[in-house]
Amino acid sequence: DVALDDALTLTFDKDIQFGAGPQVIRIRRVSDGSVFQSYSVDGVSTDANLSISNSVLTIAHNTLEYNTAYYVTISNGAIESTGGVAFGGLSLDTDWAFTTIAQAPVVTLLTPLNTSTDIAVDQVLSITFDQNIQFSPTLKSIRIRRTSDNSTFQSYLVEGALTDPTLSISGSTLTISHNDFEENTQYYILIDAGAIQSTSGVDFAGFSTNGDWTF
Repeated sequence: DVALDDALTLTFDKDIQFGAGPQVIRIRRVSDGSVFQSYSVDGVSTDANLSISNSVLTIAHNTLEYNTAYYVTISNGAIESTGGVAFGGLSLDTDWAFTTIAQAPVVTLLTPLNTSTDIAVDQVLSITFDQNIQFSPTLKSIRIRRTSDNSTFQSYLVEGALTDPTLSISGSTLTISHNDFEENTQYYILIDAGAIQSTSGVDFAGFSTNGDWTF
């Protein structure tokens, strides 16, 4: 579960320096061995995205892809002790491998649309995401509030199998059933961060303001 922009670091048992080169360090995808990013190591001309502080090598990189397994290869001699003894390198996809975080659910459709007007008092509310979703296993809430005074019109508890039965999920769509709305009234929806998550357990950020989904 490595973040997409986390720098990669490798700590040795002694202070290090870059080899005289030319050598190479690469980040590769485990799936097919393709190169995600490559760095040249050539003494003082080494790629600026590589840095050393005492015994720590840091590898800066482009934004990684979601839910992807990577590994790092380091040529023999690309790194050496300050005494000039070469590090043997990393060559296997199991020497230094990691997987990035899965993507959080993203809203693709709100029904009714945000800022809609003249909706029916029994209009069912639904949110469609870009991937299949599930309810949080820990206690969260979803609330329908009146915009005029922020009072709660209806509240729902979310907690796995104990979730309010007027909330339902089918594939990638959350449906919110409710009591009939009051006529000529503006509402907004609040959803706790993590109340909805991907089926791999990545939290939806939720709705926290009266402008995220209002009608």
